[in-house]
Amino acid sequence: MGYIRTAVWGFVALMTIIAGVILIPILWLIRIFGGNPQPRARRYASWWGRAMLWGTFSSIEISGESQLPSGPVVVMGNHQSFFDVMVLLGYFPKDLSFIAKIETASYPGISTWMKYIDCLFIDRSDLRQSSRILIQAVDQLKDGVASLVIFPEGTRSKTGELLDFKRGSMKLPQRARVPIVPVAFDGTLQVYEGNGRKIAPSKVRMHICPPLMPEEFAEHDTGAISNMVEERVRQGLEFIRKNG
Repeated sequence: MGYIRTAVWGFVALMTIIAGVILIPILWLIRIFGGNPQPRARRYASWWGRAMLWGTFSSIEISGESQLPSGPVVVMGNHQSFFDVMVLLGYFPKDLSFIAKIETASYPGISTWMKYIDCLFIDRSDLRQSSRILIQAVDQLKDGVASLVIFPEGTRSKTGELLDFKRGSMKLPQRARVPIVPVAFDGTLQVYEGNGRKIAPSKVRMHICPPLMPEEFAEHDTGAISNMVEERVRQGLEFIRKNG
């Protein structure tokens, strides 16, 4: 059954990619003629996230939306699976851009779409490039282009347990002076990576934790902010598992 589900999901994924490829030249023409292609690009990205999750036959449950502050924020969550990105794109109630590893920029098609929704690509091995991207990210937040997503663990957790949060991730909200919204994910690991790399339906939950407002962390260093964010994500996971 796992192989059948994986094949079905692969077909759904292929159809969404074809739809995206067809739409790219339309967005290009909109830009050429002076229009703004971003709203259409974001609608597609949201649809793509939901379609990719629908193809897994998983249930999706979102909680904590009422805790979201207004305006742009930095979203920081645990990272169980690449399906975390799909949950955010499909269901998070704000326009989102992502700060992704530089390797992602080489993925054909995907990188084009990421650029259309103002994602940024960071090379952690290049301090100058990382500094330029940080400045660009701060400017995007101040301009209100979109909220930005960072996974401060730096990689996916293979067990679902929290990894240590990288303190460098905290420089962005600190410099931009915008709220940090911690987010907890549970159940995405079981969709694929935790199921022998075969698709399986799962109860996927995303809990939006109480935000950290700039005045709460303005006087703290990045290490202390990292600990504060990690603790709220941990509490979010406990909430999910207690109420799941």
